Amino acid sequence: MAEELVTKGDHSLTFSRSLVLGSGTYGDVYGGKYNGKDVAIKRVQLRHINLNEDQSLQLDHDNVVKLHHCRDNEDFRFYVLERCAANLEQFCKGDYEGPMPSDAEVLYQLATGLEYIHAKRLHRDIKPENILISEPDPNVQIKWADFGLSKALNINGSCSMSGVRGTNNWIAPEIFRLRENPGGRSSPSSDIFSTGLVFFYFLKRGVHPFGKDREIESNIQNKKQANIHGI
Repeated sequence: MAEELVTKGDHSLTFSRSLVLGSGTYGDVYGGKYNGKDVAIKRVQLRHINLNEDQSLQLDHDNVVKLHHCRDNEDFRFYVLERCAANLEQFCKGDYEGPMPSDAEVLYQLATGLEYIHAKRLHRDIKPENILISEPDPNVQIKWADFGLSKALNINGSCSMSGVRGTNNWIAPEIFRLRENPGGRSSPSSDIFSTGLVFFYFLKRGVHPFGKDREIESNIQNKKQANIHGI
């Protein structure tokens, strides 16, 4: 059943609690409509608002998911985002069979989008689930999304990291070491490592370079590239 969030002037916004597109640590994503157009609506409790996410969602690039509108009620902030067809994890697992750019074009678009994000002094959470595949309009584009763990970089190109951030299968070895060195710093080079993991995973259609499941974290820390030999 659709729930109306706001009708103010020309801004009509509704979403359906039954149409869950994704879930995360700090928010859920629902299907909805904004001024009659299909959109994705990310709902985040106000106490969990990440100011860096607010900043990053205002990025303007073909390979970054677009923010159409933002509105609060007494409990939540609602981010109205462009609706996409699937994410890269679904594609790699064979759950999405829609149109895709060539492999080379996918890598190029991701690299171009990440270069833009870094130029805006942001550092982000990289994993296949956070990479979206657009609807054909008319061409399919690959887009970085979900900036809930983004951090702003300082003038030296680094940011403070209070503990391990991100998803363990996709983070760089130096991020794991922050468990032993609280208050350490991270930089875009950590994103480059994570992006390399995602590139391999995409090209091999769901094979992680550092193995499977629980062994991945240990293999990353010990530089044991379980699935790269013979390539």
